[in-house]
Amino acid sequence: MGIRVFRLRVKRGRFVLNVDGLSVNDGDKVAVLGENGSGKSTLLLALGGLVPFEGEILLDGMPINRMSLRERAKRISILVQDVGLSFNYTVFHVVLMGRFPWFFQGRPGEEDLKKTREVIEFWNLTGLSDRFYWSLSGGERRRVDVARVFNQDAPVQLFDEPTSFMDVATEKLFFERVRTSEKTVICALHDVNAAVFYFDRLIFLKNGRVVGDVSASEVDEGLLFSVYGVAACRRKLFCFY
Repeated sequence: MGIRVFRLRVKRGRFVLNVDGLSVNDGDKVAVLGENGSGKSTLLLALGGLVPFEGEILLDGMPINRMSLRERAKRISILVQDVGLSFNYTVFHVVLMGRFPWFFQGRPGEEDLKKTREVIEFWNLTGLSDRFYWSLSGGERRRVDVARVFNQDAPVQLFDEPTSFMDVATEKLFFERVRTSEKTVICALHDVNAAVFYFDRLIFLKNGRVVGDVSASEVDEGLLFSVYGVAACRRKLFCFY
């Protein structure tokens, strides 16, 4: 059934996000774009149930704010911009945290440990597994954070600027993983070209409202100018000037 949003209103300080309606079907790959401060992060936080909101957000017909924290964590995973990890855990234990909703009586089982090792290997973190999180570079920490979200194995994955600080190879690995995934993925990005290339649908926000909800093939220079106020031309890629 997917995600259904009705009359969503989120107030954060002076900023207000208003989304009259939004539907995301199971398995959709959606990029959310817009200027800084347009509401991308606020939308993802609301979809993840991490901020108070008015209106209704349904996941498979169930209001997310009526789910227990454990139930919601089994169904929705989210990577925020600033993870703000308080304790300096090892890479292995940070990635293992993604399995927490699946722990039995608060302890990881063999399957949790196995999945964690597999995820660490996929994201090329094996050599960093025993390093402490805060000893890593910004790009390495971001890779660890992404690995944790994938390790949670929730059917809905929310990412807020996931490729920040990543090198080109890791960025490509992330986008290819998303594109081939069976999960529902909603990802806030600034890279218009990556959004068009790897995502089926693009939602544009401006001043807290949806101003465009189009397929990748429908993105054009006029829409980009209306969102960013900067001229763009398209050859093989969009170029801003």
